[in-house]
Amino acid sequence: MEKLLWAAAAALGLAGVLLLIFSPIGKVIGLCVFVLGCVLAAFLALHRWAQKKPKAARNVRRVLICILTLGLAAAIWEGQCILRAAAGDADADCKYILVLGAGVNGTVPSTSLRDRIQAAYAYLVAHPEAVAIGTGVQGKWEDISEGECIYRELTAMGIAPERVWVEDQARNTRENIEYSRALIRQRTGEDVDKLGIVTSEYHLYRAGLFARQQGVEPVGIPAKTTKAYLFVDYFLREILAVWYYTIF
Repeated sequence: MEKLLWAAAAALGLAGVLLLIFSPIGKVIGLCVFVLGCVLAAFLALHRWAQKKPKAARNVRRVLICILTLGLAAAIWEGQCILRAAAGDADADCKYILVLGAGVNGTVPSTSLRDRIQAAYAYLVAHPEAVAIGTGVQGKWEDISEGECIYRELTAMGIAPERVWVEDQARNTRENIEYSRALIRQRTGEDVDKLGIVTSEYHLYRAGLFARQQGVEPVGIPAKTTKAYLFVDYFLREILAVWYYTIF
């Protein structure tokens, strides 16, 4: 039995490494699989150690269990916060909505960005007075900025060009909100304290944290992730990202 468990630990570790190295997506899933293999290997090693030094092994095991329990509890708490925020409120009236950028393949939106553009389009059709701001810088392997890609796609779908503004300098979610507010002030002379935020449903919670930090009331407009495996991977990544934000 012990040999089978060691083999399972090795298989999990190897599978995690392969996902991390070779998978273009699913890297957080790969990290979780790798960590699971390491945890199993650690408990197996403690089991062997207990045969020589039972008291020391027992103490180490208790510490490890406490750490894992606290980590799991924190992950569950953050996960339910993310899932609650994912519902959003697409029916709320907002004068301005931010469409947060995601990857662009040349000039073509990635799957995540396509989902966000579709959600923004549906909102703009339902709220004909709203203005959208496509926000996001041009990445290293992108031919146009994420903001420009959002503008091109929405106008090609029939949204009037004057209803889609472009902000193409923001490199992250905090800057998406900050720079878009600056663009609104520049164009209208007014500051806003309420903004619609169009982004993937798993991202709404963290985007809301950044908005509130800047004194803005966020209205979440969720873009449903069309591919389940992407949702799982990005959902796990969001938990880690919220931890990073909270700590640093």
